[in-house]
Formats: sequence, structure tokens, C-alpha cells
Amino acid sequence: MIDQYPSPNGVLTSLIWRKTMSGGETSLSGYDNASQALSYTPGQEQVYLNGILLVRGDDYTATNGTSITGLSALAASDFIQVNCYNNFSVASLPSTSITGSITSSQVDSTIVTTTGTQTLTNKTLTTPTLTTPRFGSAGEIDDTNGNELIKFPATVASAVNEITVTNAAASGTPSISATGDDTNISLNLVAKGSGTVQSGGVPVVTTTGSQTLTNKTLTSPTITGASGVINNTLTTTTGDIIYASSANTPARLGIGSTNQVLTVSGGVPTWATPATSGFVGCSLYGFRTVLMSNGATTYAIPFTSEYFDTDNFHDNVTNNTRITIPSGKGGKYQINVQIAYDNASGTPGYFNWFVRIDGSGSYGITTAQLQNTTPAGISGSTNNSIVSGSGIISFNAGQYFEILSRTDNGNGNIYATPYVTVAYLGA
Repeated sequence: MIDQYPSPNGVLTSLIWRKTMSGGETSLSGYDNASQALSYTPGQEQVYLNGILLVRGDDYTATNGTSITGLSALAASDFIQVNCYNNFSVASLPSTSITGSITSSQVDSTIVTTTGTQTLTNKTLTTPTLTTPRFGSAGEIDDTNGNELIKFPATVASAVNEITVTNAAASGTPSISATGDDTNISLNLVAKGSGTVQSGGVPVVTTTGSQTLTNKTLTSPTITGASGVINNTLTTTTGDIIYASSANTPARLGIGSTNQVLTVSGGVPTWATPATSGFVGCSLYGFRTVLMSNGATTYAIPFTSEYFDTDNFHDNVTNNTRITIPSGKGGKYQINVQIAYDNASGTPGYFNWFVRIDGSGSYGITTAQLQNTTPAGISGSTNNSIVSGSGIISFNAGQYFEILSRTDNGNGNIYATPYVTVAYLGA
């Protein structure tokens, strides 16, 4: 049954939509067996299932003009026919079928008129004359005063690439893009004469232009053909060093090996393995080598034996109180001294030792009081004590030093057993 009919003076057009079902469908839409699209005016359609007219609202729902829903699941090979009735539209007639004139009572608002305000869809306007925006006689877009805004010169006969202008939503960025058939398309902005292409009012930097850059960071640049510029391709390995092999001639010195040092050879830097230098110094000792007696007499301690002596610091016989700095070894030395005192008689007193350089001066005075202890390896003595100390003293090559000791108020004879270690620390 047809529920709606055209208005007075109107007519209907019909479309028969037929389709064989695959099974399981509960709705109809799209194309039928003859590739016709389903299109109807709601209330002006009839649906048949295997020749039986279905009831609208009970057997199906048809409300949007392009689909029918609410069907019970269809079986395979079910045949559906939809008789589609639509209001007549002048657009559906060929122009050769229209003769005479059509009055306004015979058409609706879908007919374009010369004065009506209407929206056109899917229309092609050939050489139109527009006022806002205004197209000029040469195909350009003009402003409201008739002045040229954008020109479209026809210089390419078979163009396949173009420019696309894209707008954007809130917080987005509109864009001008090169688009077209080619995979890779450049976008060429060309200024006129001595003018420049600008962005935000500032000239855009180009690859070939002579321009001055300010506040720019160049990351891994390759600079060629510039005087006074060192190209970053000169270095090839992490740790490389650039130096001048001659005036205005930069050169690369590759990174050295672990523990190598930078030195100069032939007037240019080079890596070298430093000569290994072993320990430099001496270790000396003696056994009860000094008999100290009564009062404040100062005694130079002789060393009669050596544990080791790398560079002839000492002689056990000649001037055996002296330790002499060898040639080429001037610098700072660590001196460690230990003296064991024993066999004091009478009232125990205070005594000390110190370093004397080249027969004068005193450094590192150490003082102690005799105690009634027995040093290791010394037996049968009383009022014994061990005094030790260390310090760093700077010497010149060729200087000598001695270890001196004295008692302050001991009333008897005191033996001194000395030990000294001397270690070269460097210049």
C-alpha cells in the first residue's frame, strides 16, 4: 500500500529494485541484480518477498530512502522486489523532452532560478563571472576593487602536479602543499627581481643564496669552498685531534692508544708511549751505629747496610752518613725514618732526630722521651724507645742530606739503631 502521494499537479516516477538473497539478511540497501541503487521516498515504497507483499511497520521499516531494515532473517535464494515510487524531478528528464515553459506551481525549490538564493551541488560552471570572490577576464582572482589577487597562467599544456591549500581546525596549522601524480614534487616559491621569499617577515634561507645567518646552530655541517673554515669531514674517528701541519693547513691526528701521551716530534704533535721508569730510591739501616752520651751533642747517624739502592744514593763506607740526590733526579722525595734508642743509664731524658741538607739547616725534628721498653731484636737494655716519622722534602740534584740525632738531658750512653727509606716522587 502507498501511504503518501505527490502534491497536486505532481507526478510519480517508479523504480523496480530486485535482488536474490544469499541468506541471513535482515536489511536491504545498495545495488540489486541489475546494478540499480535502492532509492525510494519513505511511505511510497512496496516490498515483496517471493511475490508476497510485506506490511510496512510490521514486516519491515523504511524511513531513510536508501535502506530497508527490520526484516526477519531471509533464506538463501529468497527473492526481494521493492517498488520504489519517487516524486517527479525535472532533473531526471533529458533537455530534449522539455518544450514550452514550466510554471512555478509545477516545480519545487530544486529548480535553479536566475534570482533565487540556492546551493548548487555537483555542478560545473563554465567561464562563470563571480563578484565575491571576483574572477577577472583573464582567469585571475581579483579583489572587490577589481585588482589582481592571484593569477593562473596557462603555461603547462599537460600539467599533472598542482598546489593544494588545506585549512585546519582549532590549534591546527593550515598548509600549502605540492600535490599531483608524481611521487616527489618540489614546491618552488619565486620572488621577483631583487625581492626575497620571506616567512614571518624574515627572508628564507636558501641553499645557493649569499646570506648572513644569525643565532643559528649548525648540526654536523659540511662546509666547502670557504676560506679559513675547517671541514668537519677532516675528522673520522672519535678522539681525533686537528692541528696545523703548516701555516693555514689543518691536519688530522688520529686518536692514540690507551696510556699514550701527546708529545711533539718534528715540530708537530704526535702520540708516544712514555718510557717506563721503575722505582727510584734507597732503603738503608745500621745496628747500634752511634753511641750518644751526656748532654746536647748532635750526632750524624751512619748507615752501614742497604736493603736496596737504585741510583747510588749512598755508600756504606765512604761518607756513610750522607744520602746524595743523583743527577737528573732533582725533585720531591718521601723520607721515612725510624730510630730505636736503647741502653740509657741514669735519669731518662728527651732526644730527637732531624734532617740536615748540605751540612746545614734542620727539617722534620721529632722528639721523644726514653721509655723502659725493649725494642725488637735488642735485649739486655733498659730505658728503650723507638721514634719514627716521615715527610716530603724537595732536593736539587747533587745535594745530600743526613739524619742527625741528639739527647737533651740523658746522663748515660745511648745507642741508636737507624732505618731510613727514601723514595723519589717526581720533579
